[in-house]
Parts: sequence; C-alpha cells; structure tokens
Amino acid sequence: MNGEALWELQQLDIALHQLQRRLTKLPEAETFADAERRMAEHHAAIATAAQQLSDAETTIETIEHEAEGLTAKRNRLEQQLKIVTETRQADALNHEIEVINAHRDELDDRELEAMEQQADAEQRLARLAADEDAVVAMKEAAAMQLAVATGGGADEESELTAKYEAARAALTPEEVALYDGQRARHGGIGIARLVGVKCDGCHLDLSRAEVDGFKALPADELVDCPQCGRVLVR
Repeated sequence: MNGEALWELQQLDIALHQLQRRLTKLPEAETFADAERRMAEHHAAIATAAQQLSDAETTIETIEHEAEGLTAKRNRLEQQLKIVTETRQADALNHEIEVINAHRDELDDRELEAMEQQADAEQRLARLAADEDAVVAMKEAAAMQLAVATGGGADEESELTAKYEAARAALTPEEVALYDGQRARHGGIGIARLVGVKCDGCHLDLSRAEVDGFKALPADELVDCPQCGRVLVR
C-alpha cells in the first residue's frame, strides 16, 4: 500500500472540500439565495392571485347562471299569478315568489363578495406584474455578482478537482477501497500522519513503544492509529 499516495489524496480531498464550503459561504452566494427566494415568493404570489381570480370568476358565472334560472321561474309564477282566481293558489304562488326573491338576495350577496374577490385578485396581479421587472433584475444582478466573486474560486476548484482525480486514478483498486472506507468511517478524514508521537487525525499521543514499532515495519505496510483507527502514514 502506498501510504504517501493515500496521504496526498487526503490532502487534496480536504483542500477541495474547504474551498467548496468557502464558495458557498460567500456574501454574494447569500445575496443570490435571497434573490432566488424572492423570485420564488413572487411567482407563488402570482399563482395564488391567479387561482383566486379564477375561483371568483367561476363563482360569478355559476351564480349568474343560477340567478337566470330563478328569474325565469319567478317570471312564470308571476304570469300564473295574473290568471289564478282562488286565494289559496294565489297565496301559494306568492310564497314561492318570496322564496325565490330571498334566494336571489342571497345570490346577489354571494356575487358581490365574489366580485370583490375578483377585483382584489386583479389588483394584486397588476401590482405583481409591475414588480416583475424589478424582481428579475435583482436576481440577475445577484447572479452576476456571484459569478464575479466565484470566478477565481471556480478556476481553483477546477484545478484542485483535476489534481484530486489524477491522484485517485494513480491508486490501485485496493487502495481506493481502503481510502473510501476510511473516509466514510471517519467523517471525511480517514488518513492521518504520524507527527512525532502524535496522530494528527485525533491529535492524541502514542506511546514511544508504539511509535518505534510502527517505524520498524516495512514502508508499504500500513498501520492504524490505536486511538482513533485512522490509517497512519509515517
């Protein structure tokens, strides 16, 4: 096993991860994220207002259709009222007409409410349409600022990625499997170096006997830190 190659890959891995985290923490990245949220909220508000407008229009159409039916029925009853001669029949027709009138009053109230909702939705849609250019411009400006801020970082990330992939490609399949397993078990840092008598992975001291025993082993024989279990490169 090539411990130095594993160590080199680990250092590139750490550097790449730190760079990527730094790029996501840029003030420009936060500004762009805020602009994206503002855009999403803007589009959600448009969708909500459009749905309210559609619902109001459907309600108005339904009420007007029902009102037309009631008007037609009332007209028929009023025509019948003109020709009936019995008081009982007249009273029954008048009662039906009163019921229809009450229902029509209820429909008128509901239609007025729906028309107010319609007007409110139309006004909100108009305001949102007027704000559209500003919201788009804010996101575009934030995107440009982020692109400028990350320009150098992107080049650095590309360079580090190329080095990482080259270092990984130079390992044997067994070394890659070892590296990936150690990385997964130890939170991204599975290869450590023995510095003096200290593991720089867990920063704990090893005994002098342990250190001497490690140094006596062949260079290609890997050992694990007795404290944290990381592979120790010596």
